[in-house]
Amino acid sequence: GGGGGAWDVKMGLYMDGDEGVDRRKKTIFITGATGAIGRSVLAHLLQSTEHNIVCLVRQPSRLRLPFSLRAAARSRLRLIVGSLQDVHLYAQVAKEADSAMLLHCSWGGADCHAVNVQGTVDVIDHLNPSADIIYFSSASLLHPEGGVKVSEKDAAARPSRSYTKSKASALAALLDRPELQKRLSVLYPVVVLGTRRTPLAASIQESLLPSLLSLTGLAPAVHFIHARDAASVACFLLERPKLGRRDSSVEHQKAVSGVDGVTKVFTPLSKSRQPEWAARHLVLAQSAATTAWVRGLGGTFGALLGLALGVAGAPADVTLAGLSAMVWCSTGIGGGIVAAQTLPSALVSSLLALSCDHQRWAGVPGGVFESSVHPGAIGVKAYAQTLGAVSARHAA
Repeated sequence: GGGGGAWDVKMGLYMDGDEGVDRRKKTIFITGATGAIGRSVLAHLLQSTEHNIVCLVRQPSRLRLPFSLRAAARSRLRLIVGSLQDVHLYAQVAKEADSAMLLHCSWGGADCHAVNVQGTVDVIDHLNPSADIIYFSSASLLHPEGGVKVSEKDAAARPSRSYTKSKASALAALLDRPELQKRLSVLYPVVVLGTRRTPLAASIQESLLPSLLSLTGLAPAVHFIHARDAASVACFLLERPKLGRRDSSVEHQKAVSGVDGVTKVFTPLSKSRQPEWAARHLVLAQSAATTAWVRGLGGTFGALLGLALGVAGAPADVTLAGLSAMVWCSTGIGGGIVAAQTLPSALVSSLLALSCDHQRWAGVPGGVFESSVHPGAIGVKAYAQTLGAVSARHAA
């Protein structure tokens, strides 16, 4: 259970588990393969592995596999045409699968609970008890202070048409099952680029955003990941089921993944000699920071504004006028620096939301990116690390 009615999920690759690669040829069961990340996952598995793949899809025509992968697809890909409600169609396949990648999603509406919650639970219930699971959750569940907090109330919540509430209920249902944790990986992708786009979205992604990022110093942007890069991280973890898992009997200092990916361990929580592996929880996002000159520019404007306000409202006494001007100037500097980081980031996030298929973007707290994972963090070559690279890829 949740221990006190809630789960306080910590993010990151802890790097104290078995890092070996599982090179067995597997059967992988995938849901949501026609989505942006799903198509990239399927292409990656067909191109870079020898695994057999079974996909549950409602509209096979939306897969749109490249011609170069069709020979591999004919020999190693099997499609089951149906929905998550058609349990009888996929139950046996799920039972025989070595791994499952759950990418299905409803963005709201009448089928939201049936797809996001009940569909997820049904698939989990029919999986092989030893199958590794990679489940794509939602960045909208990330807590401002880092990590994810969900409760047993979320698991027991009434069916909702809300995307966020249904994803919270699904995650709570998974975390309430202790037997899943040692083989469960939960990924939280932020705004995903590289999807099907309208002319307006293409214009924003390829023209406006790269220029804005260059001007503000926010490139590479923190609030996006390319679908191919999200897929490469997921497939990398699929081949390494124990990489970066946290021993839940040990208190970890910080859940940070970087080039070395190492975190410190300092307080045993129990005397258990057997590791109690916890689920992996990882934010999929590129890293970034506002450049120093942008912060300096904001601080300068803030200082000038504060000084002007201080002088305008200064009392007649010279000493008090000086103190007033100093206070206003200091306040202006602090406010200017904060605004210089916040306003460009908010503008970029808004434009990213407008340029993606789905508009349900609430903004991801900056603190969670300390434990975010992207291809570079795990030593994998990125497809498009910056929005400029996204533009170049599409123009090629």
